Amino acid sequence: MLLTFCILAAAATRSRAVEPRNALPKASVFFDGQTMRLADAAANEAMTLMEFVPDGQTLDTWTSLAAIYSYRNGRIGPRKRADALVSQIRKMYPQAPVSSIDSPDSRQCVVSFAAWSGGKPFVEFNVFAFETTADGTDVGLQYAVRTKSSPEAFLQREIDPLRDRLVKLILREGMQVSHERDLTTIRLQLSPSEQSICDTILKDEAAGLEAVLRQPDERSSLVLFVAAAVAFNAGRLEDSAFLFYCGQLRLRFDEQCFPPQTADGRDPIRLIRDYSQELGARISPAVMAEPPIFSSVVTRVAQWRPRAPSAYSPGYEFGRRLPEENARAAAEPNRVEFLSRMGDFAALLGDDRYFAAMQVVKGLRLPEEDRLPTKEEYRAAIETMSRIAKEKGFDPFITTPQ
Repeated sequence: MLLTFCILAAAATRSRAVEPRNALPKASVFFDGQTMRLADAAANEAMTLMEFVPDGQTLDTWTSLAAIYSYRNGRIGPRKRADALVSQIRKMYPQAPVSSIDSPDSRQCVVSFAAWSGGKPFVEFNVFAFETTADGTDVGLQYAVRTKSSPEAFLQREIDPLRDRLVKLILREGMQVSHERDLTTIRLQLSPSEQSICDTILKDEAAGLEAVLRQPDERSSLVLFVAAAVAFNAGRLEDSAFLFYCGQLRLRFDEQCFPPQTADGRDPIRLIRDYSQELGARISPAVMAEPPIFSSVVTRVAQWRPRAPSAYSPGYEFGRRLPEENARAAAEPNRVEFLSRMGDFAALLGDDRYFAAMQVVKGLRLPEEDRLPTKEEYRAAIETMSRIAKEKGFDPFITTPQ
């Protein structure tokens, strides 16, 4: 495999399991317009690695591959890891065209290069994005494609547009791992009425979505989140965001009304919240890019109130049920703060100057231009957002709830 030297340059080697990895969790990433599913995972003292390929492809026959590296050998930083990879590429493949750039916010370093072998009928093109997470862990994101082309033709016609597209894409979108939830398992923890809705979703997603929207105040957070994902995939952005934010508020209400029982150290609230974060990584940026829709969502969420009929189940085991009035009172301060932040953010998004600056900061995209902003343009956009927020009396660092 041409990628072997990349793994070496990332400061770790590993041996692939001989036996099929039947115990791999169902997980996927979406990148470059396709869903790639987890094909292998491995770990050693230096790093953990997950590799993803599209359906119908394997780690021996792939034409597209995504990989996520989480390094355990200390915080080295994006630039040093990028420099080490560039050095290794130039040493082993002196003719390979390699490029390295910093992101406009200086948080990531991206290395891109092409490599080929005389015995292989393809050219392999890679982009590696290195970053350090908030908890201090160095992470590497890799995307590789194999193109049936001669090196000469690839370098002459294909490399420049491919590099431009993929570097921008990995900086703007990153890679978010999605863990596939089995509705058949989820439904077992729900009330009979919600089990019925899950059955409907399994048979007919559109009908299941409509059933949730008819009574969103009586649905559990799990069902609201599943319906939000269905709506998002169907292109119904306003319904998706409405259900997603209602699901967040419902989860906080249920945590008060139905204190969870933990089993084997597994906190059900944490598991549901992890699912929420996966959805939020897709839904929130999409709805923030549409200020009128976001404003409508805020209005709808403000009118929503959770209800807990006697037959209601939150979707997890709980020890005792608090009176609904007590739970509502306990959750109300959080709800007020949640809606206040969303309302403030909707007001800011309605300002064309703020929205244009946010596109630069959040999307790394200049208005009406498909190029990465310079560092100077990025800093100017941050200053613009902060100034406008202060002018309106809002927190300059306001964000939507996740």
